[in-house]
Amino acid sequence: MGQTKTKIIEQFEVFMMQKEESPYHPRMLCYCILLYLTGPGATAAAEWIGVTRHQLIDFDFDKYPIELKTNSEIGSQEDIDVVFYVPTETNINDWTEVGNIWIVFSDPMTYRIYHCSELTAFNVDVPEETNKIWKIVKTSSEMRIICNGIVLLKIQFEKAEATCKTRWAQQIGKIAFWSNGSGDDDTATDSYRRGSYHELLIGECSGEVFEDIWVIEICAMTFPACLLFTILVDTYKLTFY
Repeated sequence: MGQTKTKIIEQFEVFMMQKEESPYHPRMLCYCILLYLTGPGATAAAEWIGVTRHQLIDFDFDKYPIELKTNSEIGSQEDIDVVFYVPTETNINDWTEVGNIWIVFSDPMTYRIYHCSELTAFNVDVPEETNKIWKIVKTSSEMRIICNGIVLLKIQFEKAEATCKTRWAQQIGKIAFWSNGSGDDDTATDSYRRGSYHELLIGECSGEVFEDIWVIEICAMTFPACLLFTILVDTYKLTFY
């Protein structure tokens, strides 16, 4: 299934590159979202689960975003440290095949995505509320970190370090909240859950900036009929507005 999704997305990216400019109007993309919401990709967010640290946990990161709940103060020096693994991994210490996402509650707050970036400060203000919900989303081409609805980071694999895409574009099926006494243990995450793309897609649709390729990429991952729909609309010049 993961390979099929990747192939669909790659085909769409080739299709887009053949265009002089994006043919997709935000309202037309909302029809894609409507199809998504009423189709097999319509899956609500799961219940929150308390964190058990340093244990491999099954999690299909290619199908669902992950959400984390924290109540740490900025400047507390507590950490979020989530490690990601290929589905077949059985050794929690063999994490270098993919990598980890490390967020430090320093002042200012900093992050590192292993294989993609060094430890650096967010260039967007992190919400000041103590209670935070983090959403981490990965597609085949980029990753986003969102906190209380604010997009803090968009990292495109192609533009990051050389091994970034090689590591993070592969299928991810397990996670762990790191804790082995190494000094970067996860001390901030209280609970986690399987997220939903609904909120992200609707937010993009209603926002002032509509990022066509990213929305279609998510649609293609979760409901391939959306991809077919948008290509048919452009090919046959169909209009709905």
